[in-house]
Amino acid sequence: MMIFLMFLALSQTSFSEEKKADVIIGGSIFKEKEEGKNAEYVRGAICYLNKVIDSDPNIIPKAIFYDNGNRPTRDLSNTRRLIFSDKASVLMGYSNMEGVLKSIEEAKKKDVVMAFPFVSLSQKDIDENSEDIFYLRPSIEKDLEALADFVNRHDVQKLAIVFEKEEEWQKEYISELTKIVPSVFSYIKDPLSMNEALMDIKQLKPSHIIILGEQKGAISFIKRAKFNGVDSTFILPFYLSNSEVNKKIKKYGVKVYSGKIFPNINSNNKTVKDYVKCSRKYEPDFEVGESGLEGFITAKILYSIIINSNMKDRKSMLESFKKIDLSSIIKLRVEECE
Repeated sequence: MMIFLMFLALSQTSFSEEKKADVIIGGSIFKEKEEGKNAEYVRGAICYLNKVIDSDPNIIPKAIFYDNGNRPTRDLSNTRRLIFSDKASVLMGYSNMEGVLKSIEEAKKKDVVMAFPFVSLSQKDIDENSEDIFYLRPSIEKDLEALADFVNRHDVQKLAIVFEKEEEWQKEYISELTKIVPSVFSYIKDPLSMNEALMDIKQLKPSHIIILGEQKGAISFIKRAKFNGVDSTFILPFYLSNSEVNKKIKKYGVKVYSGKIFPNINSNNKTVKDYVKCSRKYEPDFEVGESGLEGFITAKILYSIIINSNMKDRKSMLESFKKIDLSSIIKLRVEECE
């Protein structure tokens, strides 16, 4: 079976009776592999909940994550299972945009909040579902606005944009960049035109290349570009920024900038230090990373809201979410990947 469950160990009472989980946090996410960004995200969330158990044995959260096999339809069946069978208090995770949108109505039926999808959504989707989901990540448009601002501040004169498939928001983005950069070239990144695009880019010599699309395709393009002698600086949107990508592109010896919203994993930020300390204690076999930090922060905020709202109805919880000031932790910017 493709079910992937991560349960927190439940502590025992003095009478050796198993305590009930006070809070059940459930999620549906594409497991892919143990060292992948999604698994790292889950480990970060569970890491925080382990900390809660250690600090207060009277409060026992339980985390249940099912693998969606990267299929939106499975997200929906996982959501039903989490809500009706597992009695989840709140949902998190969800690494598929379509799966998030499919699962909202199901969650609303039982007054269950869906919070912090592990996927970047368009501003349109966010606006249409603002009463039903609480977001931590920036919209795709805000993410790209940050990249455009970076390009403008660095006075980029020649820019290439590579994307996997042409969508309306990409056309608008390219149109906006054309207003601030004298020369903008765009290419669809598919196997048939890849070599031609790389030859063109090598000849035109853009100082920077923005890559849009999926993680696997972005890594593959950077690898091939380096192999073909392209000497440009690469720029990635926030949704492609994670430790797994950084690790892979490092070995190609290229300069890469990416959108970021969380503090640097090597910074002295209190939340980061807390995550690193917890990770070394509960997950010593795994490296700390950006996706794990996102999972840790997500669980921390989520759990705090759940406890402080006394598990009220969905509307009350969503109102509590919206009152949170995330400015000390969340700040969209573009930085060089380490």
